[in-house]
Amino acid sequence: MRFRNPATYTLTAVVALTALAGCSGSSPMAPAEPGAASPSFQQRALQNNRFNRFPSVADAGEPGHSPKTTSFMDRGALGKPLVFVSDNNGNVDIFLQRGKKAMVGRITGLTLSTLATDSAGDLYVADVLSNNLIVYAPPYTKGPKLKFTAGREPQDVAVSREGIIAVTTCTIPSGSQCGAGVLFYAAGSTTPCATVLVDPSTFSGGLFGAAFDHKGNLYVDGYNLATKAAVAAKIDGGCKAKRATTLAINNTIAYPISIRVDKSGRIAILDAPEYKAVIDTYNPPTGGSLGTPVSTTTLSVPTYAGDFTFRASGGHVWVDFQSLGPSYGSAASEYAYPSGSAPGRTVMGDPSSAPGGVAVTPPLVP
Repeated sequence: MRFRNPATYTLTAVVALTALAGCSGSSPMAPAEPGAASPSFQQRALQNNRFNRFPSVADAGEPGHSPKTTSFMDRGALGKPLVFVSDNNGNVDIFLQRGKKAMVGRITGLTLSTLATDSAGDLYVADVLSNNLIVYAPPYTKGPKLKFTAGREPQDVAVSREGIIAVTTCTIPSGSQCGAGVLFYAAGSTTPCATVLVDPSTFSGGLFGAAFDHKGNLYVDGYNLATKAAVAAKIDGGCKAKRATTLAINNTIAYPISIRVDKSGRIAILDAPEYKAVIDTYNPPTGGSLGTPVSTTTLSVPTYAGDFTFRASGGHVWVDFQSLGPSYGSAASEYAYPSGSAPGRTVMGDPSSAPGGVAVTPPLVP
């Protein structure tokens, strides 16, 4: 999820850099150990007046340039609670939420993706560099169930309990301009049923995450370059949506990553500077404001967090991050919510990559 230049809304420089890098063979930027002399999260993420949710996105491979691996799925894992972790080598790695920690499946051939799931177990992939929204049905390796262009550089995807899909993206699919907004799709459709732009002055740094509540209202978060803090908005109506209502946030979230809705219908935003991460949770908005957090969940992560999602029970979250160690690979850990603190179960994804997104089956349906 990237902050774009508020003056021109041009494509991010990282895409151009990726195209130039191509098959150069360069490895993703590995974060240094704490205390070592290395660029800070802010220095790596805020470049060219744009905030980049994924500090290693400039190293993401182009389609066809990721490691030569093959998609697979352990059929014995189907129907069991799963966790999906994407990375910038173009993979989605699949693990059991319980039991063995070894990978039970992998989807290949992507670029850099954020993820969502529905109650049927389908996996929704917002693939940033290919501009596609891709839907996979279990067992996930027979090719896409649905695939279509969803604006440009889609940043996140959410699915309502009615099956409406929302994608945060550049809503203008070609040319140099980018109107940041949300594309809504009816279940199974490849044609938007509604398009809603966000206020460009408020979301001057970009539009990121998306999450539906139980009434079908959509919440989105982003970044304001002037205030250097998170911003949020609410979009009512699903396929009948007309406008985005900006929501005030009464505390400062400096590094917004993604937004989700918890089991009680409260709005949770992940704030993730380097070596720290917290989830600020707010009551549903009143009077155009989220107000101040009703809870703050502190997460112990080794570097920077990339995304989070709720388990179906609502009492735990899965958070993906870049692991420390010789390989600095993608990983995900489970934390109690809202108590947080030390991680519980951890799964390790691609050892040569940075994290992208995380999703689980069954998902929490607010």
